[in-house]
Formats: sequence, structure tokens, C-alpha cells
Amino acid sequence: NKCAFFTRETKYLGHIISGEGIRTDPTKTKAVQEWPIPQNKKHIRSFLGMCSYYRRFVKGFSEIARPLYQLTEAYSPFVWSDACHQSFQELKRAMITAPVLAYPDLQKPFVLDCDASAHTIGAVLSQEVNGHEKVVAYFSKALSRAEQNYCATRRELLAAVASVEQFRQYLYGTYFTLRTDHAALTWLTSIRNPEAQLARWLETLQTYNFKIIHRPGKRHTNADGLSRRPCNTSCKYCNKRDEINNDEVNLLQFCPPACDQISQSQDVNIQAVIGKLRAGETPLFTEEAASFPYFRQLLARWKSLEVIDGQLYHKWEDSSGGFRMQWVVPSADVDKVLVQCHSSPTGGHFGFWKTLAKVRLTYFWPGMTNDVKVWCKTCEQCHRVKGPGKRLPAPLKQITVGGPFERMGLDILGPFPMSEKGNRFIMVAVDYFTKWPEAVALPNQEAHTVASALVEHVFSRNGVPWEIHTD
Repeated sequence: NKCAFFTRETKYLGHIISGEGIRTDPTKTKAVQEWPIPQNKKHIRSFLGMCSYYRRFVKGFSEIARPLYQLTEAYSPFVWSDACHQSFQELKRAMITAPVLAYPDLQKPFVLDCDASAHTIGAVLSQEVNGHEKVVAYFSKALSRAEQNYCATRRELLAAVASVEQFRQYLYGTYFTLRTDHAALTWLTSIRNPEAQLARWLETLQTYNFKIIHRPGKRHTNADGLSRRPCNTSCKYCNKRDEINNDEVNLLQFCPPACDQISQSQDVNIQAVIGKLRAGETPLFTEEAASFPYFRQLLARWKSLEVIDGQLYHKWEDSSGGFRMQWVVPSADVDKVLVQCHSSPTGGHFGFWKTLAKVRLTYFWPGMTNDVKVWCKTCEQCHRVKGPGKRLPAPLKQITVGGPFERMGLDILGPFPMSEKGNRFIMVAVDYFTKWPEAVALPNQEAHTVASALVEHVFSRNGVPWEIHTD
């Protein structure tokens, strides 16, 4: 089973060697080759984030990705056209071919970027070539139901363990760098008394020689994109999960109307906008429009306004990439909406961000962000029941002393490079009245060491002060 004779091609160290030459093993690029077609703007942003990390290796990247970037614009509808499909396929092909994908050099150190999301883990194995990172292999894996219940730290650790085992043939016996956007993993090797699953994972990682580096999420887009890659459309579990999430969101998004729809017919500005929209006219910014701030602000969002059943609605893109129709509130009814969404029994007196999110589910009016902020800050019931938003530090004051060594300040500096006598810290004691300093070298900053140094080097020569001020 260990030998194969008279074969036309063979797999060796992640590559296929044949009579035609050396080519990449398809399993290394499977995570990118099988990337499903994006179904919404969130999926497109994840894919473009991963591709943008290597854009300097793709000639004409901006031109190729332009149709996809146009889909992510704020007010553009999500329509998957032939140009978008061609751009998507070209970017996938660019990610798995040279110069993005490079041959591994076993004489150079590897860099492993791993990341985890709520449902997927992803990793990118790369090396630095001529000052630039080149991809050696990709890895992506969907989490099971049990694994999706892990906390964020445990999922990130699972991504690290699975990625290291996936690329074992490259990493075992060599020194490599493991990069993650989860800062808690940098303390991985200093965990005391690990148990059960955590102990087994740490035991697996201890067989490798590596260092862990934290990298902010904005710079970690290569592995982050793979961890957020959507499943195939045939994934029954993901489809079921989306249905459950939609049901939960629909229950939370229920918001009864605060005012009847007749109120729009009594608002002069809204009726003027409805008349222009029905006539198919694009109004110009005139002196008349400048004299009505409400009407002028509606003109700034002209492309997002629609008339449905005689009512004016605003088209707004939510965080999921979809669109929501918001009923435009007349200026006379703004207070009714704010009372319902914040001050009523169903409002709950939530903070600014939660109240704004609740208002955005159903309503829109120009300047509503500022109106919600002012309403929440001036709510009398919130001021009576809730405490201050943050505790302010006590004001600084001057401490008066009446004689030498009445009050002494104490602090420890270090650690410094170890001296010839084995000291790494310096204890500094200063008298508040005379400003007389005392400095004592210490091997450590333990309580016993500090107390002994105070008695032997400070109190024995100057006496014991009435007060000691230290942190």
C-alpha cells in the first residue's frame, strides 16, 4: 500500500506530479472552488473581503470585481446578472492559480491564518515570497450542531487545531506562525490545569513548534472570508436554521402603527412628494424647497422613496443585505412614534441604539437619528430609574502635609534587564514634604521582598511615616 508502480501521475506534498509537469492538488483549493453563488449582499462582502487580501497579485482586480462591488452599494437592488456571475468565476479562478497560489518552500517558515464564525471555520496557509504573502493552500469546514454551540474562544481554538491537523504535512517538525483575530488565544499556552476537551486540544498543539500572534479583524480578511463562506443550497440544516432565524426576527420586528395613515394626507410636504413621484418628475432644488427643511431632506433621498397604496414609503437596506419599506412619518406625528417605541409599556425604555433599531423596523423621517437620541436623553422616567451612563473619576486635589515623613509615596518600576546581582525592579519611595527620594533595587515585586526592603533600607534610616500612599 506504500508503493505504486507504473502510474502516470502521483500525489506528493500537496501537488500532482505527472508527465505534463507539476500542478496543484485540487483538494488544496476545494474551499474556494466550491464556493457557492452568493445569495445576498452579506455573502458577497465575505467573498470580496477574502479576495481583496490578495488583490495585488490579480491583474485588473478592480475591473474584474466591479459588478460585485456595485451589488454591495447602499441602495442598489440585489440582482445576480451574467456580469456578476462572470466576475465571481474569474475571481475564484484567480485565487487558485499563480501568482496567488505558490509552491511550498520547506526551507522557509509558514504562516497559518485561521478564523471561526458561528457556522464555519477557515484557514489559509501561506509563505512570504519577495516580501509578499503567497497562498500555499486553503481550508474550510462547516461546524456540526454541537460545535456551533461552542463559545467564541472555543470555536477559535477548534479552528486552530483543525487547521494545524489539516496542514500537518507542511507544519510538523518546522517552526511556523499562527495568526488569529481572537486575542484570547495568545494566552493559550499559559492555561492552568486544562481539562477534558481543552486538554486534548492543547496536547495536540504541543507537538508543534509555533508562536501565536493576534491580528485585528480588519487585517484578517483572508481567513475571515473562508470562515463565513455560505454552505451549498442543498444544506438542509442551514436552510432550516435560516427559517428559524427568520421566524424569530419576524416576532421581534412586530411594531404596531403609532398613527393612522390619514395623517399623511394632512402633511403638505409629503403630499407634494407623492404628487411628484406619481407624475414621474424629478424635482429641482429651488428656493421654495430650500424654505421647507423637511421637504428638502426628502429630496436628498429621492431615489429611495416609493408610493404604495397612496402612502409614501422609504426603502432602507437592513444589516442582512435585504430591503425594508419604512412608512414616512409626518412631522406632526414624530412624538407619537417616539412615545410608542420608547416610553410606552411595549417600548421598554431601552437605550438609544435599541430604540433606534426598533424605530427603523417600521418608520422613517428625516433626522430621526438625532430625534431618537434627544428623546432618550431627555426621558424623565429613564432619569428617575436609571443611574448615570458612566462613573466619572473623582476630581484631583492637592494633599497637604505638615512635616517630613508624614506621608510617603511608594511605587515600583520595571521589569528591567537583569543586573549582575540579579535585580530586575526598582522600588521608589518619595517623601511628600521634602521630596526626598529613596531607590532600592529588588529581584522581584513580591510582598515579602518589598516589605523587607522598606524596613531595611528606608524605615531603618528615616523612620516610619504616618501614611504610605501606593497603588
